[in-house]
Amino acid sequence: MSVFSTLFDPLEKPAPSATDTHQAPHEEEATVDPAQPQEQAESANLPLLEAADAYFAFHLFAAHFPSQAEAERFAFEQWEPEPAADASDAEFSAWEARNPSWRLRQELGYYMDADFVELIGKDDCPQYLDSLIRSDAEQQRLRSRIKAHYSHFIIVGSESIDGDQRSVASGPNQRPPQSTPTLDYLGEFNGSSAPH
Repeated sequence: MSVFSTLFDPLEKPAPSATDTHQAPHEEEATVDPAQPQEQAESANLPLLEAADAYFAFHLFAAHFPSQAEAERFAFEQWEPEPAADASDAEFSAWEARNPSWRLRQELGYYMDADFVELIGKDDCPQYLDSLIRSDAEQQRLRSRIKAHYSHFIIVGSESIDGDQRSVASGPNQRPPQSTPTLDYLGEFNGSSAPH
């Protein structure tokens, strides 16, 4: 018997507690509906099904950076110090126009949500990345694309890409991600076309 069947056996009755060992005189034995065990089994397996769907779709990029600090400056938004309180409106407006700078967004050319970007060092790969990928086939595809010279990997949540800065058309992004001068594009994982 596996651990999961022990933990999630929907037909197993819980042990009675001290408060429910005596049946009240007005309570009757419940009749068991033949469909009820199936419904109980489905509802008991719901956490497992939800866990299987917990994999999010993401685009993966890889690069070689000389240091962790340089990788962070590339992958994340950067802010200059805010102007002094006595700065002119023009100085403050110029600061707002320059901030934040974000080299990742600039190179990819997308409107993106910075909350769905993750930087991963070489030491955490491929085990950590494997844990984020639902299918064995995609895990194999990932391993075949990882090169020894990569120092860092950047995950960009697929849903975090809002649109294309290089397109005149509005609406959802139509241009697929691609490699840039700094980044090698390793592909999308757990996307709608991914095997389950």
